[in-house]
Amino acid sequence: MNTDLLPLPGRLPAGIERFPVTACGSPAPCPVCHECAADCADCVVCERDACPHCRVPDLTPRTATMLVVAGLTLAHDLRTAMLASARPVFRNHLARAFETLTEALERGERPRPRSLIEQLCLHLMIRYATDLACDVGETLCANLPYSDYDYYFYRLYDTLLPDDRHEPYVEETVRTRGCERVFDFDHLAEVVHRSESSWVLFESTVDAN
Repeated sequence: MNTDLLPLPGRLPAGIERFPVTACGSPAPCPVCHECAADCADCVVCERDACPHCRVPDLTPRTATMLVVAGLTLAHDLRTAMLASARPVFRNHLARAFETLTEALERGERPRPRSLIEQLCLHLMIRYATDLACDVGETLCANLPYSDYDYYFYRLYDTLLPDDRHEPYVEETVRTRGCERVFDFDHLAEVVHRSESSWVLFESTVDAN
């Protein structure tokens, strides 16, 4: 991991703090479940997503920050090795997809993948951010507000990704070497290059969703 790229505490994009830290957002009890005071963290109804008024946040400032760091790092690594790669154009497409998703988060917006390649990249960002949160989360997010919903990355696969059509490509990218998880973009590039339907990765999925 290129730790020189990681944002320093206090220098994160201002848009990150637009993401919520509580579910209710109001000091008054919820009119439906009546268990919430300032938050839904201890409410059994909200925990089961059974209340239409209380939505447990999937993206908090700290969770979004880990996704940003993951996206920046993966994009940087792709561009660093681009000239030495046999598939530099494909690497450029991947890097740009990571950057597009990251830019949305930096503005305080939910990332909305518009193609299978962006779905794949967002999936990889979630996977990488899960590891990063354990390693450097507390350091990078020291100045950000705390939430009881921080780092629930497993929810993001359902809330941010519209479907699972990209998942076969995840299996071609994520490899394990010893005890370390690595992202083998060169192997992915070769798999896509050999595929007769590789164009589907870059086709817009906005209308379909």
